Parts: sequence; C-alpha cells; structure tokens
Amino acid sequence: MRLVSSARSRLIRASAFRAAGAAVPDAIRLAVERVPSQCHYEAPRSFSSDAKDHDRPWKTPALHNPVAWQETVKPAILTFLKLEKHLMVPVKLVVPHGDDAWPEAAWGYPLGKHAVWLRKQWREGGHRIDQQHREELEEMGFAWDWSQYKWDRFVLPALRTFYDLNGHTDVPYDLCIPKGSPEWPDYLWGQRLGSRVSSIRNRNIFAKQVVADNDELK
Repeated sequence: MRLVSSARSRLIRASAFRAAGAAVPDAIRLAVERVPSQCHYEAPRSFSSDAKDHDRPWKTPALHNPVAWQETVKPAILTFLKLEKHLMVPVKLVVPHGDDAWPEAAWGYPLGKHAVWLRKQWREGGHRIDQQHREELEEMGFAWDWSQYKWDRFVLPALRTFYDLNGHTDVPYDLCIPKGSPEWPDYLWGQRLGSRVSSIRNRNIFAKQVVADNDELK
C-alpha cells in the first residue's frame, strides 16, 4: 500500500506542476513514468502455427508445454513413425529445417532429446510425464524400452513369418528379408534376420524375451 500511496502522491504533485505551467522535475517525471499500471508488458509468445516461431532455434525440448505438445512434439513423433515405420527415435535426431515431409512447426526441434527424456522418465515410473501425453504415446506404440520394442516389433514378427513360410525356424545365417517381397510385411524389409538369429543363439541377446516367449519359439 505504501508503494501505491507514494506513486499517487507523485502523480498529484506532477499534475500540480503542469496546472501551474511549470516543468515537472526530473525526479517526479521519472517516478511517474514508472508507475506499474502504465508499464507495457508483452504477452508471452505462443507456439501457434500462425506465428513465426518455426524458425526459432530450439535449444531445449519443450517438455511441459501443452501447446508445444499438440502443435510440435506430437505431430513430429507421428511423422517419424510414418517415415521410419517405427518409434525408436534416435538421440541425435533434430527435425530438419525446410523439409516438407515434416510439420513446419517442428522444424529444428530436438526430437531425439525429447524421446530420451520420455524413456528416462518411463524407467523412473513415469510420474513426470503428462498423463494425456503418456496415453497418446501408448496409442502410437512409442518405444519406451528399445530392446523389448525391437523384439515385439521386428524380431518376433519376422520369426513368425519365417515359420509360416517354411514350417521351421532354422533361419540361415545369410538371410536378409527381401525388399518389395509381398510375403513379408514392408516394415521388415531389409532386416538381416539370419545374423540376428545367430546373435540370439550365440551371444544371448534378447535373453529375457526368449525366456518369456519360449513356448512359442520351441
């Protein structure tokens, strides 16, 4: 209240000087010009697609901004899924500027760092991830655990398809799933299934997954 009273007092004195035709002393003028109610404040910039924020240099991921999630992050993740046929977003991925395959609002966004944060939070219980965002990521099939994701998305479906085609799972070491083959799902094309199966047998990779799906793999 003292600040308000002081400011009001200065305004009254300044008015008295002006009414008398005298110049307002600098000290009073300075104080009057700084009255909070007369200050100009800029509204915070939004992430609207109509704004020019698309060219802004994203230094850090927008982890807790609901507008950025809807207009930048979520569309970028969906675009990555469309382009790559999976959601194992690499750490170093930054959405390229000027690439029309990506939403303009996401150009320059450090999507890889955002994905790293999401996976880290998931390992720690997921309490800091917005509940709605988490549900949407679940619907997309986000890769929370890369090892499990690779198994569920690539390895096990490839083994199932190989078994359906050949009646066994003795996959030859040099087998690479042919690109363009109508017998294989397109997201498996190019996968070196033979060397991967060899690694499972000899290097014990995907050990947890093999144990969990042992009955199907026998």
